Amino acid sequence: MALDAGNEECESGLSKRIYDAWRTDARAGFAADFPTNVNAQKAVKALCWAVAKSVVEEILANST
Repeated sequence: MALDAGNEECESGLSKRIYDAWRTDARAGFAADFPTNVNAQKAVKALCWAVAKSVVEEILANST
């Protein structure tokens, strides 16, 4: 199974799954009014990308 961290813009792979889940989960506080501020959106995407990249790297590093 291929592991796909996605990309920094959270348009694909695991980063997109994390980003989409965060945006639509009311418990995260963003579902109804996801930040329209560009800097806030960039911060959320950067966090989602960092998590996705780190998870994939960790799995790959320990898969042998």
